[in-house]
Amino acid sequence: MFSTTCLCTVICALVGPARANPIDGTVTAGQATISSSANTLDIHQHTDKAVIDWRGFDIAPGETTAFHQPGSGSIALNRVNSNAASHIDGKLTANGNILILNQNGVMFGKNAQVDVNGIVASTADTDNDAFMNSNTLTLNKPGNPDAGIVNEGRITAKEAGLVGFVAPNVINSGVIEAKLGRVHLASGDTATVDLYGDDLMSVAVSDSVTSQLAANSGTIEANGGKIALTAAAGKSIVNSLVLAEGTLKAQSVGMKNGEIVISAEGSNAVRQNITQNKGKKQGKSTVLVSGTLDASGRNTGERGGKITVTGDDVALLAGTIIDASGHTGKSNTTEGKAISAVREDASGGDIRIGGDYLGLGETPTAKNLYVDQGAFIINDAVNTGDAGRSIFWSDDTTRFYGNVLARGGSLAGDGGFVETSGHNLLDANGYVDLTAANGKRGTYFLDPTNVTIFGNVTSVFNNTALSENL
Repeated sequence: MFSTTCLCTVICALVGPARANPIDGTVTAGQATISSSANTLDIHQHTDKAVIDWRGFDIAPGETTAFHQPGSGSIALNRVNSNAASHIDGKLTANGNILILNQNGVMFGKNAQVDVNGIVASTADTDNDAFMNSNTLTLNKPGNPDAGIVNEGRITAKEAGLVGFVAPNVINSGVIEAKLGRVHLASGDTATVDLYGDDLMSVAVSDSVTSQLAANSGTIEANGGKIALTAAAGKSIVNSLVLAEGTLKAQSVGMKNGEIVISAEGSNAVRQNITQNKGKKQGKSTVLVSGTLDASGRNTGERGGKITVTGDDVALLAGTIIDASGHTGKSNTTEGKAISAVREDASGGDIRIGGDYLGLGETPTAKNLYVDQGAFIINDAVNTGDAGRSIFWSDDTTRFYGNVLARGGSLAGDGGFVETSGHNLLDANGYVDLTAANGKRGTYFLDPTNVTIFGNVTSVFNNTALSENL
């Protein structure tokens, strides 16, 4: 399979012999001192920003590199001037934020332990003056078009911190944690990052990159925050693959809802969904989901979050579980609103697969969408309130064989809103449950040019068994 080949190619290219701590560091902007003792390298940063050029930035098993910074908002830019990728196999700590820029990639091995306020690793570079004099990190110098950022270890950001990977190939098979923060694995070769605002990352890719991969098979947790797994599109050619396996968890934390975005910009799935921009690029983007996307809020008082999956060709494969259920919300408040509108006061969340309602709005739309019979989408109201809204859309063909649960609260509340639509063709042979024990049944909307509907479908799953895993 293409995915296996790509993963092997990127990881094998980054594999190399274990090395000791970073070597030959020179402070080229700001102020910092570097010292070493036994297996530990200490960097004492004296200014909020500093730039250190290294001949090599590697950490061997049993080795520690520790940054001591003025505060949690401090940033150390580490530029690696080497012909090889960096290998982090030991411990990297910082009370502030770390940037590792290596044009040939960065590999966090299975023994890697990263504990920082925030970290960005990229194959792109920036100028010292631009970094020192701006609140925005501008990575505008592309590196090796075949390089990647790979994590097989454990990366932990402090509360509300950022973990960002930017490279043509970005892969996580380890564990990444950023409670109330943001985790963004972005396939591209340039980017801008708002380091002092909302950590918003805007990524682009040049035509020198001929193929792209963004993949997760590990565990990423950003409860109360946001997880993004994305691929940018070139100016004229698109050839990207986004694989969402493993577990992506951005559950609600009190009133802070989580968000998960799986997105591959493409020829049809264009930014802001501008019709006149569709079909102008060659090639396509592909998004394959077979893992767990969890933005639920199942504790008392919590509501479900938001989950968006977009690309040219989108497939929810067997084993997919998407959950935006919420515990507590309001009921019967749709009067005066379109029933298809997003309900901020509903218990359930907002799920958009392949586009938004009727393909409208700024959510990029898929050209083709496939939902396997082994895919489960849950958008329930657990206790009180109405269930959430779940949209399945494509501009061409939608083949929907999956299972959707959008049930009203057990104590009070109505069933949710589900749309399964293909603008040209819809094959609807799935299972949709919009019941409400103490409310009104929800709405199932279909809007194709051509439609095939099979009735009296028996669910392929055991509801009790599924509930036990949520």
